[in-house]
Amino acid sequence: MYSVHFVGIIYFHVCTTDRKIALVPNGINGDGHVPPHYASFFIEASLHDSDTWWRDQKFNRQLQMETALAKPGTFDVLEFRIPKPAVITFDCGDETLETKDLDIGLPQLKKIDPRFVLDLNDVDTIAQMAIPGGKLQAFQFGGDASVVSWTITKHSDLVTITASAGDEIKRITLKRFDRHASPEIVFSNTPDLITARSEPPGHTEIDHPGHKETGSGTTPSNHAGGHFTLYAKLDKNRDERGLENPTLPNVRVLDEWPFEHRYLLFLLQKEQIPMPGCVPTCCGS
Repeated sequence: MYSVHFVGIIYFHVCTTDRKIALVPNGINGDGHVPPHYASFFIEASLHDSDTWWRDQKFNRQLQMETALAKPGTFDVLEFRIPKPAVITFDCGDETLETKDLDIGLPQLKKIDPRFVLDLNDVDTIAQMAIPGGKLQAFQFGGDASVVSWTITKHSDLVTITASAGDEIKRITLKRFDRHASPEIVFSNTPDLITARSEPPGHTEIDHPGHKETGSGTTPSNHAGGHFTLYAKLDKNRDERGLENPTLPNVRVLDEWPFEHRYLLFLLQKEQIPMPGCVPTCCGS
C-alpha cells in the first residue's frame, strides 16, 4: 500500500463519470497576478530507487527540520517537476474507486460558476492522470487548506510512476518496501513554497501570493480568489470571471490529515501553507 497526497490546483473528475481522471491546470507561466505554479512530485530520497526524469527538472531539496514536528536534522527530498504537458500513470491495480468527503470538503467548479463547462478534448493542462481505483479522501491541512489523499492497495513490487509527454517517456521507481509499510508521495501544483521568502506576520495574499502564514492573529476569510482562476484553463471558454471570488467550503469539518512526509512537515514548520484559494476541486455529485 502507498499514498499519493495532492496539494494545490488539481481538479478531480471522479464523481459522475466512468472516465475517472485528475486534471492539473497549466500554471507554469503564471497568469497576471497569479505566480508560476509547478506541477511536481516530492519523494523522500530514502524511498527513491531510480528514475529517467528530465535532468534539469530534478532537484535535491535539503530540508532542515528544526521543530518538534519531526526529528531534527537535514533530510533529502527529491523534487521532480513536470516541464511540459504529460499523461501521468500511477502504479495502481485497484479496480474500484472509493471517495470520502470530496463533496463536503472541496469546491465544486460548476456550483461556483454555473457557466463553467469542462471540455476534456480541449483543456490547458500540465498533467492528466487516471484515477482507476483505490480511495480518495479530502482532509484539512494547516487548519485552512483542503488537500486530497489517494490510497492505493494493489500495485507491483517496485512502484513506478510514468510520465508520457509526446514521444518522451519518463519514469520514477521507488525502492521495494514491506507490504505493511505505507510510503507517501506528494504531488503538488503550487508556487515554489520551499524557496519562498519569509514575510512578517499579518501579510496578505496580495503581498505574497502562494501561501498563508499561520499564527498571524488574522481570521481567514471564507472567500478566496487569486490562484483559483487557474481553473479557467479547464473551461471551454477560458472564462475566469466566475472563479475570481469563490465561496469555499469550511475545511474544518474535515478530518485532520494523517501524514509523515517530510516535505509537508517542512511546510508546516515554515508556515508555508497554500492559501485557501489554492486547493483541489472536484466535479460534485
